[in-house]
Amino acid sequence: MMKSLLFVTNDYPFKTGDSAFIRNEIDYVSKKFHAVHILPMASRENCGFWQVPENVVVHVSKFNIVHRLFTFIPVFFSFSFYSEIFLLIKKRSFSFKSASMAMRFLSGAILTEIKIKQILKRDKSICLIYTYWYWYATMAALRLKENRSLKCVTRTHRFDLYKFRNNQNYQPYKTYMDKKIDKIFFISKNGYDYYIKEFAGSEDKKYLISRLGIVNKYDVDIKKSKDKFILLSCSNMVPVKRVDLIVKSLAEIDEISIHWIHIGDGMLNENISSMADDLLGPKKNIAFEFKGYMHNDNLMEYYCNNYVDCFISISESEGLPVSMMEAISFGVPVIATNVGGVSELVNSDIGALLDPRGDIEEVKKAIIGISKLPKEKMAILRKNARLLWESSFNAEVNSAKFAEELASII
Repeated sequence: MMKSLLFVTNDYPFKTGDSAFIRNEIDYVSKKFHAVHILPMASRENCGFWQVPENVVVHVSKFNIVHRLFTFIPVFFSFSFYSEIFLLIKKRSFSFKSASMAMRFLSGAILTEIKIKQILKRDKSICLIYTYWYWYATMAALRLKENRSLKCVTRTHRFDLYKFRNNQNYQPYKTYMDKKIDKIFFISKNGYDYYIKEFAGSEDKKYLISRLGIVNKYDVDIKKSKDKFILLSCSNMVPVKRVDLIVKSLAEIDEISIHWIHIGDGMLNENISSMADDLLGPKKNIAFEFKGYMHNDNLMEYYCNNYVDCFISISESEGLPVSMMEAISFGVPVIATNVGGVSELVNSDIGALLDPRGDIEEVKKAIIGISKLPKEKMAILRKNARLLWESSFNAEVNSAKFAEELASII
């Protein structure tokens, strides 16, 4: 009998969130199993669904406040909860906030466990549970694994991996989950190295690097048609992305003409737009525009139809940024701060890798440096960028390999 897979996502197949990544791999994964059951944790009814392969069944989870409150009761009778509290005390990380986070995490796992049980009862051929995020759905699967013939694997990215990505500096139940999980797939070597140091308690073969990537079927041979240096950034306008530092750095540049384009919006949109008006508005050599939110598909079309000299990101924290994968897939050099897994995408052969703090002077120097490169050198950077995407971040290649790996587990 062919085996089936239960795939737990956060958003997919809703047209938001992790769909941008999962759309690239679902066609490959679905071909390796008799059926694929997808359980999205979020209910995004207003977002619409992506079309799914014929053998994919979607189960939308709907829980009301009563359900959620009810699941807090078994937390107080759980050995796992008190073991986690003891571990927090032992590591001198216990606080009301960390204990509360552990409680909410386990409550979410218990709630998810109810839904997973229903799906497992419906299709007894499910032998593998794959969670796209190493979070409470993973714990739910592992709790069920104890009494069933199931394998469980997960991917891990950024918020679900690095302790410093939340205010409590704490990743719930990682010790518990690490002992029970069959395989963990890391989207970057940086994430792999961090986990091995912080949480790993098993043999190395349990931990694998499986990069994501993006699909690019567009023509990338776009000829430059403007005299100005075209600088593009793409991110949410939130503090961690430090878009304001790009504004401040451009304000210090007088010797070259630059057209800066930012794609993305967020909580700091008004503040940064106002700052740009004040600092860049009076400068004759700097033009700028804020294009707001742009869907991934539209962003790829933009790259296809518009020449971009350089992509820039001055973020203080990253996983392995898809925005940079998109840029290099079109042969666009990148200036970026050396945070998270960025060094796996950016080096001196592709652009400029900056100090994680990335101050104004360093950013300014990097922009001017790239802009003044001879045409021959710029052509080499662009070629190198494209080649890196082809060798390491082509989603079609990476998804096919990952699907093979999943199938091999069972």
